[in-house]
Amino acid sequence: MSTNSKVSQDSDEYRKWKEGVSKSSSKLKSPSEIEEVDISFKEINQVLRDRIILSFDDFFGVTDYQDRAKKIYYLINFSVYYFLCCCSAYFYYNYSVQDYQFPILFIMFVGLITAITFPIFLLIAGFTVTGGAFVGILTGFFGWFIGSISRLIYRLLGLDVQLIYPNLVGKSGVVSKHNLIGRFSKYPFTAKIDSTGIYGDSILYRDYFAIRSDEKVEIGTPIQVVEHEKRTLLSFIKNHPTLKVLPITKDTEGVAND
Repeated sequence: MSTNSKVSQDSDEYRKWKEGVSKSSSKLKSPSEIEEVDISFKEINQVLRDRIILSFDDFFGVTDYQDRAKKIYYLINFSVYYFLCCCSAYFYYNYSVQDYQFPILFIMFVGLITAITFPIFLLIAGFTVTGGAFVGILTGFFGWFIGSISRLIYRLLGLDVQLIYPNLVGKSGVVSKHNLIGRFSKYPFTAKIDSTGIYGDSILYRDYFAIRSDEKVEIGTPIQVVEHEKRTLLSFIKNHPTLKVLPITKDTEGVAND
């Protein structure tokens, strides 16, 4: 058929085309006919959530799911820390000025200065003879406190905590060195454990953990974590896990594979 020829309105081709258009038009609704139930708030929230996540990924240079989970957690962590600094600035302002009409921008600025200078103060105090132990305990306590609040917020947002705090039981590694106290310590060795999430990002400890074992281990011994001892004094002071391990043997590998 020539492209310039016209289709007769009485032809079968025109009738089929007209019926198709009518059926398609009947499926469409005018804006006045759309009811609220046609729009799912769940779908709207999903679209908004996806856009926020994409913007977050672009801004922070996210590379994968675990990287995103870590950076969201660190953002929550800093927000909690900054909020506490602003609270301290607010209480100090009320105590010194005794004026309940406080300038919020001023409080936010002082809170930011506090958030920046407080770690520097702890770092300097940590190099003194008497301040090292105190700073270590204080840092461990605040790290645990802020981390607990951050994990609670993280869970309330519906995010998977396992991505950043994986189960350490079953993880393997190698005994790397003796503890500073040595055989007098309950945890006489330090071991390097791989794939430990946020724990591996620790500024002080990285992926090295205090370990103990009921069996004989030496430096260089491959080990496997059998218990994550969370409620120990050392883990509280260090804000880092203490682990019970077993040396990896053929029997241990068989259990792990099962």
